[in-house]
Amino acid sequence: MPRITVAMPAHNAAPYINEAVDSILGQTCRDFELLVVDDGSTDDTARRVEAYADKRLRLIRLKSNQGRAAARNAALDEARGAYLAWMDADDMAMPRRLEKQAAFLDARPDVDVCGGWLQYFHQSTALERFPAAPEEVRAATVFGASVVNGCSMLRLEVLRDHGLRFDPALER
Repeated sequence: MPRITVAMPAHNAAPYINEAVDSILGQTCRDFELLVVDDGSTDDTARRVEAYADKRLRLIRLKSNQGRAAARNAALDEARGAYLAWMDADDMAMPRRLEKQAAFLDARPDVDVCGGWLQYFHQSTALERFPAAPEEVRAATVFGASVVNGCSMLRLEVLRDHGLRFDPALER
């Protein structure tokens, strides 16, 4: 069983998918599986993913576009790691992302989820910093999300123990 499952929902992500996949396959932490859930893409997203010859990568194909929630739930159903790291198909992860997040959770058994900062690219290169201290996270939650889904890692058993799923009725 892999230590970490990286779940990457993808819909018509061909222009970005290779950079996203490469940034995960190039991680310093090697004990992971990468689940790419192709959500009924009509471009060559699936073909690009199938071209990889890495045993850690699994492609799950949904027959039609069912939306973000369905793709994320499909990944939850297939995940085998102790930790689950979300990764968007149009993002890139820093090389030590998985190593650092897993080490953080390993050292803090009372913490179930951690996030990271975001560095934008293309039109802006701004660095978006999110709160780090538990008190700051709780306070920031009043005004919005203090942990961004696309760069979070969490304990998979917590989701499963509480039956947490994504609601297909919600767009985001």
